[in-house]
Amino acid sequence: MTDRRRPARGRRARIAALAALVAFAFAGAAMAQDAEPADDEFIPFPLPNPLHVVAPAPPADAEGPGLLIPPEALGNAPDALGFLPAADTPLDLAPLLQGPDSDALPQPVTLSAVLVPGGPAIPHGVRWGIFSGTAGADGRYPLVAEAQGGVASINIQTGGYYIYTAYGHAQVVGMLRVPPGGSDHVVVLNAGGLRLHATVGDDTRLRAGEVRFDIFVDDPARLEGTPIVENASPGDIVRLNAGFYHVVSSYGDGNAVVRADIEVEAGLLTDLSLEHEAAQVTLKLVTERGGEALANTSWQVVSPGGESVFESVGAFPSIVLAAGDYTAIAIHDGSVFEVPFSIVPGVNRDVEVVVGDARPVEAAAGGG
Repeated sequence: MTDRRRPARGRRARIAALAALVAFAFAGAAMAQDAEPADDEFIPFPLPNPLHVVAPAPPADAEGPGLLIPPEALGNAPDALGFLPAADTPLDLAPLLQGPDSDALPQPVTLSAVLVPGGPAIPHGVRWGIFSGTAGADGRYPLVAEAQGGVASINIQTGGYYIYTAYGHAQVVGMLRVPPGGSDHVVVLNAGGLRLHATVGDDTRLRAGEVRFDIFVDDPARLEGTPIVENASPGDIVRLNAGFYHVVSSYGDGNAVVRADIEVEAGLLTDLSLEHEAAQVTLKLVTERGGEALANTSWQVVSPGGESVFESVGAFPSIVLAAGDYTAIAIHDGSVFEVPFSIVPGVNRDVEVVVGDARPVEAAAGGG
Protein backbone atom coordinates (compact mmCIF):
# COMPACT_ATOMS: atom_id res chain seq x y z
CA MET A 1 0.00 0.00 0.00
CA THR A 2 1.32 3.41 -0.89
CA ASP A 3 2.02 6.13 1.65
CA ARG A 4 -1.24 8.03 1.96
CA ARG A 5 -0.27 10.62 4.53
CA ARG A 6 -1.50 13.90 3.08
CA PRO A 7 -1.49 17.48 4.34
CA ALA A 8 -4.90 18.76 5.40
CA ARG A 9 -4.38 21.69 3.03
CA GLY A 10 -4.38 24.28 5.78
CA ARG A 11 -7.35 22.79 7.58
CA ARG A 12 -7.39 20.95 10.89
CA ALA A 13 -8.65 17.43 10.71
CA ARG A 14 -9.74 16.33 14.14
CA ILE A 15 -10.35 12.65 14.39
CA ALA A 16 -12.38 11.59 17.39
CA ALA A 17 -12.47 7.82 17.29
CA LEU A 18 -14.62 5.77 19.58
CA ALA A 19 -14.68 2.03 19.19
CA ALA A 20 -16.86 -0.68 20.64
CA LEU A 21 -16.60 -4.42 20.38
CA VAL A 22 -19.79 -5.21 18.55
CA ALA A 23 -22.12 -7.56 20.39
CA PHE A 24 -24.75 -7.04 17.70
CA ALA A 25 -24.39 -6.71 13.94
CA PHE A 26 -24.23 -3.32 12.26
CA ALA A 27 -27.62 -2.07 11.16
CA GLY A 28 -29.70 1.13 11.14
CA ALA A 29 -32.15 3.22 9.22
CA ALA A 30 -29.50 5.44 7.61
CA MET A 31 -26.73 3.25 6.24
CA ALA A 32 -24.78 5.18 3.64
CA GLN A 33 -25.06 3.65 0.20
CA ASP A 34 -26.04 0.29 1.70
CA ALA A 35 -29.04 -1.34 0.07
CA GLU A 36 -31.17 -2.66 2.92
CA PRO A 37 -34.32 -4.78 3.02
CA ALA A 38 -37.39 -2.79 3.97
CA ASP A 39 -37.74 -4.70 7.23
CA ASP A 40 -34.23 -3.84 8.44
CA GLU A 41 -34.43 -2.43 11.94
CA PHE A 42 -32.06 -0.68 14.29
CA ILE A 43 -29.79 -2.95 16.32
CA PRO A 44 -28.40 -1.07 19.35
CA PHE A 45 -24.69 -0.94 20.01
CA PRO A 46 -23.23 -1.30 23.48
CA LEU A 47 -21.75 1.88 24.90
CA PRO A 48 -18.34 2.45 23.31
CA ASN A 49 -15.09 2.47 25.22
CA PRO A 50 -12.77 5.39 24.40
CA LEU A 51 -10.06 4.50 21.95
CA HIS A 52 -7.58 7.08 20.72
CA VAL A 53 -6.95 6.68 17.01
CA VAL A 54 -4.81 9.17 15.12
CA ALA A 55 -5.26 7.57 11.70
CA PRO A 56 -1.73 6.13 11.42
CA ALA A 57 -0.29 5.54 7.99
CA PRO A 58 -0.62 1.86 7.07
CA PRO A 59 2.52 -0.22 7.36
CA ALA A 60 4.23 -1.05 4.09
CA ASP A 61 3.11 -4.67 4.24
CA ALA A 62 -0.47 -3.95 5.30
CA GLU A 63 -3.23 -5.39 3.20
CA GLY A 64 -5.94 -3.05 2.03
CA PRO A 65 -9.68 -3.57 2.28
CA GLY A 66 -11.07 -6.80 0.89
CA LEU A 67 -12.46 -7.44 -2.54
CA LEU A 68 -14.94 -4.84 -3.71
CA ILE A 69 -17.43 -6.56 -5.96
CA PRO A 70 -20.20 -4.45 -7.52
CA PRO A 71 -23.81 -5.31 -6.65
CA GLU A 72 -24.30 -6.25 -10.31
CA ALA A 73 -22.32 -9.37 -9.50
CA LEU A 74 -25.48 -10.76 -7.98
CA GLY A 75 -27.37 -10.37 -11.25
CA ASN A 76 -27.29 -12.67 -14.22
CA ALA A 77 -23.91 -11.47 -15.42
CA PRO A 78 -21.31 -13.62 -13.68
CA ASP A 79 -18.71 -12.42 -16.18
CA ALA A 80 -18.66 -9.23 -14.08
CA LEU A 81 -16.96 -11.25 -11.36
CA GLY A 82 -13.40 -10.34 -12.18
CA PHE A 83 -12.15 -12.20 -9.10
CA LEU A 84 -13.03 -15.60 -10.57
CA PRO A 85 -10.25 -17.43 -12.44
CA ALA A 86 -10.34 -17.80 -16.19
CA ALA A 87 -11.97 -20.98 -17.45
CA ASP A 88 -8.62 -22.47 -18.42
CA THR A 89 -6.91 -21.56 -15.11
CA PRO A 90 -6.01 -24.66 -13.03
CA LEU A 91 -7.46 -24.55 -9.53
CA ASP A 92 -5.49 -25.69 -6.50
CA LEU A 93 -8.73 -27.03 -5.07
CA ALA A 94 -10.08 -28.50 -8.29
CA PRO A 95 -11.53 -31.60 -6.55
CA LEU A 96 -13.58 -29.28 -4.33
CA LEU A 97 -14.86 -27.14 -7.17
CA GLN A 98 -16.17 -29.84 -9.44
CA GLY A 99 -19.37 -27.91 -9.86
CA PRO A 100 -22.84 -29.11 -8.92
CA ASP A 101 -23.87 -32.69 -9.42
CA SER A 102 -26.78 -32.30 -11.79
CA ASP A 103 -28.05 -35.79 -10.99
CA ALA A 104 -28.14 -35.26 -7.22
CA LEU A 105 -31.13 -34.03 -5.31
CA PRO A 106 -30.86 -30.48 -3.90
CA GLN A 107 -29.38 -30.38 -0.43
CA PRO A 108 -30.26 -27.88 2.32
CA VAL A 109 -27.58 -25.26 3.04
CA THR A 110 -27.82 -22.63 5.77
CA LEU A 111 -25.78 -19.49 5.20
CA SER A 112 -24.81 -17.01 7.90
CA ALA A 113 -22.28 -14.19 8.14
CA VAL A 114 -20.35 -12.78 11.10
CA LEU A 115 -18.14 -9.73 11.42
CA VAL A 116 -15.36 -11.55 13.28
CA PRO A 117 -14.64 -15.20 14.08
CA GLY A 118 -16.97 -16.41 16.82
CA GLY A 119 -19.23 -13.35 16.51
CA PRO A 120 -23.03 -13.43 16.35
CA ALA A 121 -24.76 -13.98 13.03
CA ILE A 122 -25.70 -10.74 11.26
CA PRO A 123 -29.53 -10.61 11.35
CA HIS A 124 -30.21 -8.29 8.40
CA GLY A 125 -28.74 -6.74 5.30
CA VAL A 126 -26.54 -9.55 3.97
CA ARG A 127 -26.47 -10.34 0.23
CA TRP A 128 -25.45 -13.79 -1.01
CA GLY A 129 -24.49 -14.99 -4.46
CA ILE A 130 -23.65 -18.64 -5.19
CA PHE A 131 -21.80 -19.34 -8.45
CA SER A 132 -20.89 -22.64 -9.99
CA GLY A 133 -17.32 -23.75 -9.38
CA THR A 134 -17.00 -24.67 -13.04
CA ALA A 135 -17.03 -22.13 -15.84
CA GLY A 136 -19.33 -22.70 -18.78
CA ALA A 137 -18.30 -22.90 -22.42
CA ASP A 138 -18.46 -19.11 -22.63
CA GLY A 139 -16.00 -18.76 -19.73
CA ARG A 140 -18.70 -17.48 -17.40
CA TYR A 141 -19.53 -18.90 -13.98
CA PRO A 142 -23.28 -19.51 -13.83
CA LEU A 143 -25.23 -17.96 -11.00
CA VAL A 144 -26.78 -20.88 -9.12
CA ALA A 145 -28.60 -19.17 -6.25
CA GLU A 146 -28.92 -15.82 -4.51
CA ALA A 147 -30.46 -14.62 -1.28
CA GLN A 148 -30.58 -11.61 1.00
CA GLY A 149 -31.47 -10.84 4.58
CA GLY A 150 -29.62 -12.39 7.51
CA VAL A 151 -29.38 -16.15 7.94
CA ALA A 152 -30.45 -17.67 4.62
CA SER A 153 -31.52 -21.16 3.64
CA ILE A 154 -31.07 -22.46 0.11
CA ASN A 155 -31.26 -25.84 -1.60
CA ILE A 156 -28.59 -26.73 -4.16
CA GLN A 157 -26.94 -29.86 -5.53
CA THR A 158 -23.84 -31.34 -3.93
CA GLY A 159 -20.55 -30.02 -5.27
CA GLY A 160 -18.26 -27.03 -5.05
CA TYR A 161 -19.23 -23.39 -5.56
CA TYR A 162 -17.92 -19.87 -5.30
CA ILE A 163 -19.81 -17.83 -2.68
CA TYR A 164 -19.96 -14.03 -2.70
CA THR A 165 -21.10 -12.37 0.55
CA ALA A 166 -21.73 -8.63 0.97
CA TYR A 167 -22.81 -6.58 3.96
CA GLY A 168 -22.98 -2.96 2.89
CA HIS A 169 -19.52 -2.28 1.47
CA ALA A 170 -17.96 -5.17 3.34
CA GLN A 171 -17.54 -7.95 0.81
CA VAL A 172 -15.73 -11.26 0.59
CA VAL A 173 -15.45 -14.13 -1.87
CA GLY A 174 -14.79 -17.72 -0.83
CA MET A 175 -15.60 -21.31 -1.64
CA LEU A 176 -18.56 -23.40 -0.56
CA ARG A 177 -18.66 -27.19 -0.49
CA VAL A 178 -22.06 -28.86 -0.35
CA PRO A 179 -21.83 -32.49 0.79
CA PRO A 180 -24.64 -35.06 0.79
CA GLY A 181 -27.04 -34.11 3.55
CA GLY A 182 -26.29 -30.39 3.22
CA SER A 183 -24.33 -28.15 5.57
CA ASP A 184 -24.20 -24.96 7.62
CA HIS A 185 -21.78 -22.41 6.19
CA VAL A 186 -20.51 -19.41 8.18
CA VAL A 187 -18.74 -16.57 6.36
CA VAL A 188 -16.36 -14.34 8.33
CA LEU A 189 -16.51 -10.88 6.76
CA ASN A 190 -13.64 -9.36 8.77
CA ALA A 191 -15.59 -6.11 8.76
CA GLY A 192 -16.30 -3.08 10.89
CA GLY A 193 -18.30 0.14 10.77
CA LEU A 194 -17.44 3.79 10.23
CA ARG A 195 -19.81 6.50 11.50
CA LEU A 196 -19.25 9.97 10.03
CA HIS A 197 -19.58 13.41 11.61
CA ALA A 198 -18.39 16.94 10.84
CA THR A 199 -18.25 20.12 12.91
CA VAL A 200 -17.57 23.79 12.34
CA GLY A 201 -16.71 26.67 14.64
CA ASP A 202 -17.46 25.92 18.31
CA ASP A 203 -18.01 22.19 17.69
CA THR A 204 -21.32 22.89 15.94
CA ARG A 205 -22.45 19.68 14.29
CA LEU A 206 -23.11 19.98 10.56
CA ARG A 207 -26.35 18.42 9.35
CA ALA A 208 -27.35 16.41 6.32
CA GLY A 209 -27.52 18.71 3.31
CA GLU A 210 -24.73 20.90 4.68
CA VAL A 211 -21.87 18.43 4.47
CA ARG A 212 -21.18 15.22 2.56
CA PHE A 213 -18.54 12.51 2.75
CA ASP A 214 -16.72 10.43 0.17
CA ILE A 215 -14.71 7.34 1.09
CA PHE A 216 -11.80 6.01 -0.96
CA VAL A 217 -9.59 2.94 -0.94
CA ASP A 218 -5.94 3.11 -1.87
CA ASP A 219 -5.15 3.12 -5.59
CA PRO A 220 -1.57 3.81 -6.74
CA ALA A 221 -2.94 5.13 -10.04
CA ARG A 222 -5.06 7.83 -8.35
CA LEU A 223 -3.95 10.45 -5.87
CA GLU A 224 -7.24 10.37 -3.96
CA GLY A 225 -7.77 6.63 -4.39
CA THR A 226 -10.76 4.72 -5.77
CA PRO A 227 -14.14 5.94 -4.50
CA ILE A 228 -16.35 3.30 -2.91
CA VAL A 229 -18.86 5.55 -1.10
CA GLU A 230 -20.05 8.92 -2.37
CA ASN A 231 -22.26 11.59 -0.82
CA ALA A 232 -22.68 9.92 2.56
CA SER A 233 -24.44 12.04 5.19
CA PRO A 234 -23.43 12.85 8.76
CA GLY A 235 -24.54 10.15 11.15
CA ASP A 236 -24.46 7.45 8.49
CA ILE A 237 -22.83 4.16 9.44
CA VAL A 238 -20.88 2.69 6.54
CA ARG A 239 -20.01 -0.99 6.79
CA LEU A 240 -16.57 -1.76 5.39
CA ASN A 241 -13.94 -4.46 5.22
CA ALA A 242 -11.25 -3.98 7.83
CA GLY A 243 -8.47 -1.82 6.42
CA PHE A 244 -7.33 1.73 5.75
CA TYR A 245 -9.53 4.32 4.07
CA HIS A 246 -9.27 7.92 2.94
CA VAL A 247 -12.26 10.10 3.89
CA VAL A 248 -13.06 13.46 2.28
CA SER A 249 -15.56 15.78 3.95
CA SER A 250 -16.97 18.62 1.82
CA TYR A 251 -18.85 21.43 3.55
CA GLY A 252 -20.96 23.24 0.98
CA ASP A 253 -19.92 23.55 -2.65
CA GLY A 254 -16.91 25.80 -2.17
CA ASN A 255 -13.37 25.01 -1.07
CA ALA A 256 -14.19 23.89 2.50
CA VAL A 257 -12.74 20.38 2.29
CA VAL A 258 -11.11 18.29 5.03
CA ARG A 259 -9.34 14.98 4.46
CA ALA A 260 -8.23 12.24 6.82
CA ASP A 261 -6.94 8.68 6.71
CA ILE A 262 -8.60 6.24 9.09
CA GLU A 263 -8.37 2.56 9.93
CA VAL A 264 -11.51 0.45 10.21
CA GLU A 265 -11.02 -2.55 12.48
CA ALA A 266 -12.96 -5.77 12.31
CA GLY A 267 -15.76 -5.96 14.88
CA LEU A 268 -15.42 -2.30 15.85
CA LEU A 269 -17.53 0.77 15.24
CA THR A 270 -15.37 3.86 14.72
CA ASP A 271 -16.70 7.40 14.99
CA LEU A 272 -14.87 9.84 12.72
CA SER A 273 -15.43 13.56 13.31
CA LEU A 274 -13.81 16.07 10.96
CA GLU A 275 -13.57 19.74 11.93
CA HIS A 276 -14.08 22.34 9.22
CA GLU A 277 -12.48 25.76 9.58
CA ALA A 278 -14.95 27.53 7.34
CA ALA A 279 -18.01 29.76 7.22
CA GLN A 280 -20.82 30.73 4.89
CA VAL A 281 -20.91 34.14 3.23
CA THR A 282 -23.65 35.83 1.23
CA LEU A 283 -22.48 38.29 -1.43
CA LYS A 284 -24.38 41.50 -2.16
CA LEU A 285 -23.73 44.42 -4.46
CA VAL A 286 -25.49 47.47 -3.00
CA THR A 287 -25.58 51.21 -3.60
CA GLU A 288 -25.46 51.88 0.14
CA ARG A 289 -24.61 49.79 3.16
CA GLY A 290 -27.62 47.70 4.17
CA GLY A 291 -29.38 48.54 0.92
CA GLU A 292 -31.16 46.33 -1.60
CA ALA A 293 -28.95 43.88 -3.47
CA LEU A 294 -28.64 44.67 -7.17
CA ALA A 295 -29.92 41.95 -9.48
CA ASN A 296 -28.14 40.74 -12.61
CA THR A 297 -24.76 40.82 -10.91
CA SER A 298 -21.97 38.46 -11.90
CA TRP A 299 -19.71 37.32 -9.06
CA GLN A 300 -16.27 35.86 -8.67
CA VAL A 301 -14.35 35.11 -5.48
CA VAL A 302 -10.58 34.75 -5.77
CA SER A 303 -7.85 33.73 -3.36
CA PRO A 304 -4.80 35.91 -2.61
CA GLY A 305 -2.96 33.95 -5.29
CA GLY A 306 -5.59 34.82 -7.86
CA GLU A 307 -7.23 31.39 -7.96
CA SER A 308 -10.95 31.52 -8.65
CA VAL A 309 -12.83 29.60 -5.95
CA PHE A 310 -16.41 30.64 -6.76
CA GLU A 311 -18.41 32.08 -9.65
CA SER A 312 -22.10 32.86 -9.80
CA VAL A 313 -24.76 35.20 -11.18
CA GLY A 314 -27.46 36.63 -8.96
CA ALA A 315 -28.43 39.27 -6.43
CA PHE A 316 -27.16 37.50 -3.29
CA PRO A 317 -25.43 34.16 -3.86
CA SER A 318 -24.18 32.21 -0.84
CA ILE A 319 -21.06 30.08 -0.62
CA VAL A 320 -19.16 28.20 2.08
CA LEU A 321 -15.46 29.06 2.09
CA ALA A 322 -12.48 27.81 4.04
CA ALA A 323 -10.95 30.24 6.55
CA GLY A 324 -8.65 32.78 4.91
CA ASP A 325 -8.52 35.99 2.90
CA TYR A 326 -10.38 36.53 -0.37
CA THR A 327 -11.45 39.19 -2.83
CA ALA A 328 -15.05 39.49 -4.02
CA ILE A 329 -15.42 40.79 -7.58
CA ALA A 330 -18.82 42.07 -8.75
CA ILE A 331 -19.72 42.92 -12.36
CA HIS A 332 -22.87 44.97 -12.95
CA ASP A 333 -23.93 47.06 -15.94
CA GLY A 334 -20.45 46.92 -17.42
CA SER A 335 -18.73 48.11 -14.24
CA VAL A 336 -16.43 45.91 -12.18
CA PHE A 337 -16.02 46.37 -8.42
CA GLU A 338 -13.98 44.43 -5.90
CA VAL A 339 -13.60 44.32 -2.14
CA PRO A 340 -11.35 42.20 0.11
CA PHE A 341 -12.83 40.15 2.94
CA SER A 342 -11.83 37.42 5.41
CA ILE A 343 -13.43 34.20 6.59
CA VAL A 344 -13.42 33.42 10.32
CA PRO A 345 -14.27 29.78 11.18
CA GLY A 346 -17.90 29.36 12.19
CA VAL A 347 -18.83 33.03 11.66
CA ASN A 348 -21.38 33.29 8.86
CA ARG A 349 -21.74 36.76 7.42
CA ASP A 350 -22.82 39.00 4.55
CA VAL A 351 -20.17 40.55 2.34
CA GLU A 352 -21.47 43.80 0.91
CA VAL A 353 -19.79 45.39 -2.06
CA VAL A 354 -20.91 49.02 -1.84
CA VAL A 355 -20.71 50.70 -5.22
CA GLY A 356 -19.54 53.98 -3.70
CA ASP A 357 -16.92 52.38 -1.47
CA ALA A 358 -15.65 49.51 -3.59
CA ARG A 359 -12.67 49.97 -5.85
CA PRO A 360 -13.73 50.15 -9.52
CA VAL A 361 -11.34 47.83 -11.29
CA GLU A 362 -11.24 49.80 -14.59
CA ALA A 363 -10.44 53.07 -12.78
CA ALA A 364 -7.63 51.42 -10.83
CA ALA A 365 -6.18 49.90 -14.00
CA GLY A 366 -6.39 53.21 -15.86
CA GLY A 367 -4.71 55.06 -13.05
CA GLY A 368 -1.76 52.60 -13.05
